[in-house]
Formats: sequence, structure tokens, C-alpha cells
Amino acid sequence: MKINKKSNLPLWFDLSDYEFFERVDDDEMIYQLGCRANAIMTEEYNYENFFTQRLVSGRYQDITDSCMVQIDEEYPQSAARISDSRSIYPLTVGDVNHISSFFKSVHDIQLFDNDSVVPSENHLSAMDDALSVFYGVCCRIDLMKNDEQILYDMKSLLKKWRAELKFNNSPSIKTSWSVVRDKIILYKAIPLIDLMIWELATENKITDGVLAVTLFPEGEYDAIQIAQTIKPFAKQLSNNDNLEKFESEISMK
Repeated sequence: MKINKKSNLPLWFDLSDYEFFERVDDDEMIYQLGCRANAIMTEEYNYENFFTQRLVSGRYQDITDSCMVQIDEEYPQSAARISDSRSIYPLTVGDVNHISSFFKSVHDIQLFDNDSVVPSENHLSAMDDALSVFYGVCCRIDLMKNDEQILYDMKSLLKKWRAELKFNNSPSIKTSWSVVRDKIILYKAIPLIDLMIWELATENKITDGVLAVTLFPEGEYDAIQIAQTIKPFAKQLSNNDNLEKFESEISMK
């Protein structure tokens, strides 16, 4: 559904709720951005009452006291087989099965409820499947290979894995955190991100004109600037690489 009237926006949204972001410290702002990035990646926004219990008065409320990614059984699984090289091999279900058996026989440690990750012949076809969830890859590195070979293979595999896992990496932000922080406030980026998350959850589409009058009632920015500048900036704030870069910069202050 196209949202072309401000009155059709969700009732939970109130721009004044986000004014506190002008006063929060850097760590809290990064934390709030990280929680929203995780919510997008894990599709947490599909959970019941997400917009009333998680996003409360503009602030992401973390019920579990941790903003770690939670595994959702309905989250789309990645490709079963991904590329390897002479020195780097994605960890497979079979590898985990062997590791589990090793810990049981050598250290008497039971890693799983069952004796095996693959308990029956019906599941043997999964033994060579790579372990890759949330666009991450678990891998083995052959330390018998020289450093140059390993680094060369890793650089080559990173591009292949991103393509095979259908991971579309957003362009990185080159600007310093102090400049980015000012833009986050100026562009009303966090309330915009929340409305973009609501679009994902409801499959509605808010027109750039409605976004302009909602986020900038004084007319500071128009629909064209929303589309060409502010939206792309907000999307970059959901890039984990960018957030890690900002975190590192803040920690060095």
C-alpha cells in the first residue's frame, strides 16, 4: 500500500520522541543504530508488538539486556555449498560431527543432546553442507600453507562468498564519526530508519513527499533530497562495517 498521506503513518510514530538523540553520548547512539541494523538483518521487525515493545518512544528497548543477533528458525538459509580453496575450507556439518565425536571420546564432553549431529542415514546428504548463517562463514584454515597463499585465497573467497550468500554490501562511509553524527541529527536518520523498518514489516511504501513533511515540518529538506541524499545515508547506517568503523573511532578518543 502506498502511504501518500501523513495521517496514514503508524500511530506509534512521533517525531518528538527522537529529540533525545541530540543529547545521547556516542556509545548509546552506536548501540541504538546497531540494534536497528540487527533487527533488519534478522527480520526481528516481523515479531508481534515489535513497534510497541521494542521501539518505545524512539528508543530501542532490549528486553534481553543484549543486542546480540538472535537465531530465527524462519530466517532464510544460505546456500548449502560455497566455494573453498587450497588453504581455506568452509566448515561443514560433517566437520562438526567429527568435532563432536572427538570431544566425546577424548574429553568426555557431550556437545549435543544426541551422539551425532547427523543421527541417521536420512541426513547424510547434509554432511558436506557449509555452516553459514546470517552472512557469516565458519571455516578451517590449513596452517601448513604459507601466509601469502592463505591471504590470497581469503581475499579471493570473500568476494565469492558474498555473492554466493547473496550479501549485498552497502557502500562504506568514508566520513569521520563526528561528521556522521551531526548528519544523523540533521537528517533525522534514526526516525527515518524506523519508518523504513515499518515499511519492511508491513510492505507499505511511504512516499518521499510524506517523509519530507513528516521528518522536516519546517521544510528543511524536500522529497528530492530525501530520495537522493538522506535515504542512501540512512541505509549506510545499517551496514555493520560502517558501525564497526565508528565504534573503533569512538574507542580511540
